Amino acid sequence: MSGITAIDILIEHASSRKRYVEDVWTYLEKIKHTCRSLDPDCRVIVFGSLVKG
Repeated sequence: MSGITAIDILIEHASSRKRYVEDVWTYLEKIKHTCRSLDPDCRVIVFGSLVKG
């Protein structure tokens, strides 16, 4: 059997998600910078399991 299986897709998705989760604050800074370039008064609000304190 050849080709891509559902498991292959799940593994690739998990790997991609892990990359973002491990470096989440870098991506959030990029999002904030992009939003602020469009609207200097904007706010980026982070909530959920990423928030500490």
